[in-house]
Amino acid sequence: MPKYYLVASHYDLYKKQYQNETIINLPQIDLATIQSIDYFTASHNRTELLQLIEQETNQQGLNHLAIKYYKNQNANPIYYNTIENNPEFASLLRENQIYISQNGKPRKNGYQLLGQKYEFLTVNSKNIYFLKELRIIMSLIEKKDLNQFEQIYPYNDTFHWLITRYLTSSYDDATVQKEDLIKIEKEFSRYKTFRGWIVAMGKREKTHKNETTNQNKINPSTPLSTPLKEKKLRTSKTIEEYANLYMEEFEKKKGISYQNYKTNQYNLSNLGEDKEEFLEHDEIESMYEQEKGNIYKKSK
Repeated sequence: MPKYYLVASHYDLYKKQYQNETIINLPQIDLATIQSIDYFTASHNRTELLQLIEQETNQQGLNHLAIKYYKNQNANPIYYNTIENNPEFASLLRENQIYISQNGKPRKNGYQLLGQKYEFLTVNSKNIYFLKELRIIMSLIEKKDLNQFEQIYPYNDTFHWLITRYLTSSYDDATVQKEDLIKIEKEFSRYKTFRGWIVAMGKREKTHKNETTNQNKINPSTPLSTPLKEKKLRTSKTIEEYANLYMEEFEKKKGISYQNYKTNQYNLSNLGEDKEEFLEHDEIESMYEQEKGNIYKKSK
């Protein structure tokens, strides 16, 4: 039977390891399903979540959260990103608790695809948040912008396949074209697919924010190079210089940038059969700032 757990751990930058992974159980908080976990994390920011968890578990130094999924008792775990500090998503989930069938079980939807019937847990397709995100999808479809879609949604799943097929097909029958568009909308309402889209959009927004921040840091009045006189006066390297030299040497020896190496190292760890979400460069960027200090210590 599939099982989801909210887990917290400490990521050791020096050892490059996740340590002290703990399954989180909180009194009077339902964490039994991915929807209930998402509702809890989406209702709080990262600081609030870690503080609450540390208070309940008496563990210090926790700095990482994830959802751990077991397809069955014999399967290897798969890790999913948490969705945090997203009031609109939390509101949709609160509404989804009411969006159930008469027998009290979660309502499911589905469609026929290649002769097979698919059924899955869905979100309310009339929800305002869902409709807002669906308009983004429909806009990309109208523009036939497959490249932009793939930049936002990099997962190789049924949703990606349906949109690719729709945008690359020449429809002679308007009825068939409409049916395929309806399948895209239904697949987007699948909880797992909609969740993946929200995670992907969160990554995109974070990347854009980091790029804007980096651009704002550039000061046109700052000299591009250190004056010769200043260079002569300085006899020791800064932490930044030690870190940069280390990374340059690493790239020469390995033939790959240090940042790409670390990203790939994470993405290939805990790789499971259904893994959809990967860390991007910006998600471990903060790790490098702290890791530069460790590189400097090694160089001393």
